[in-house]
Amino acid sequence: MRRAGIPNERLHPYGFPVPPFFAQHACDLFPPNLASGSPRVLYIMNSGTRGAAEIARRILHATEWEVTCTVGRDERLRRELTALASRRRAPTTILGWTDQIPRLLMTHHAVISKAGGATTQEAIAARCPMIVCQIVPGQEEGNYELLRRHGIGARAETPEAVERELRRAFQDGGRIWGEWRAALAAISRPHAAQEIARHVFALLEIEAQREPVPIPLRAALESA
Repeated sequence: MRRAGIPNERLHPYGFPVPPFFAQHACDLFPPNLASGSPRVLYIMNSGTRGAAEIARRILHATEWEVTCTVGRDERLRRELTALASRRRAPTTILGWTDQIPRLLMTHHAVISKAGGATTQEAIAARCPMIVCQIVPGQEEGNYELLRRHGIGARAETPEAVERELRRAFQDGGRIWGEWRAALAAISRPHAAQEIARHVFALLEIEAQREPVPIPLRAALESA
């Protein structure tokens, strides 16, 4: 936008507005220290992801990671993965539909997912590096480009590649994972929604001084 000639004073890079949960728990939710525990891997499964079930089978077959899989409303797949999980010695959780994705992102070392808009931005807010297993042409290309440009995570579109990238991230005591995590800190904006709201309210106050804000609108804003 700067190259297009938009003045700096009109640009406000607050970030993508994510749920307040990320800001509220930024100081008390985080994955365990890799020096004293196993890596925690979160796999957010999407029905349209190529090879989704095989990716899950491969990461569950590995023994060195704690694994959480969310399968949405696919009960057949949930039963299959639950059976596989029962044979693992490492802690494993298989979830159906869940509203706990923000907490899961903040408490896992890495997430495997397609490069959806909300998921990518929430992973950034949680400082949880992504292994991108699918990119739908269009918007998702830009989501992955943001990660690639900052040297965060990896693109791995086959089950073999997903496993390989996870192993690479956590080898040598998690050296590469640590680099990804540090790079995320530079672009993570968990307070974006609150900062955007404050900016909008400030603009409304300025406008109110010029012309009274209609009563219904002011009441709605004050109750938000």
